[in-house]
Amino acid sequence: LTDVTGVQTCALPILYDLVEHYYGFKIIAADETYTSIIFGEAECKLLDIESPHAGFYVERIARGIDGHAVEYTESYVRGDRYSVQIHLRK
Repeated sequence: LTDVTGVQTCALPILYDLVEHYYGFKIIAADETYTSIIFGEAECKLLDIESPHAGFYVERIARGIDGHAVEYTESYVRGDRYSVQIHLRK
């Protein structure tokens, strides 16, 4: 998906709607773990960046209403094009 400026946006809400509609799995929560890494040659080639390059290795586990995992994703994210915002509450 892209926004009006042509920038790629996240497609997860639509994907999760499709998973719920076609397969009956309602995803209600997900946990993501971000690990900072230096990409190797293979990751740099896939991401079309010079080596070495800093970025994140991301693991996501999404869970349904019953708490069972319905999605597991591993991703490599460029450090120069990504920002993580964390909201903490008491």
